[in-house]
Amino acid sequence: MGLFSKAKDTYNVSDRLKNVRVLENTGRIKEAMAYLYLVYTEIAKKKFGVEKKYS
Repeated sequence: MGLFSKAKDTYNVSDRLKNVRVLENTGRIKEAMAYLYLVYTEIAKKKFGVEKKYS
């Protein structure tokens, strides 16, 4: 894939969860929780068409 190629249309949840595990294992718990919330909002938007709002 080149720098300006189109982004993939697929959403790989397992890769996202691996990133959360890496953040957790390196002691970056707050970042892991924030990233997990972003994954949750992206899944809700793609699957159900619901856009979550930050409070």
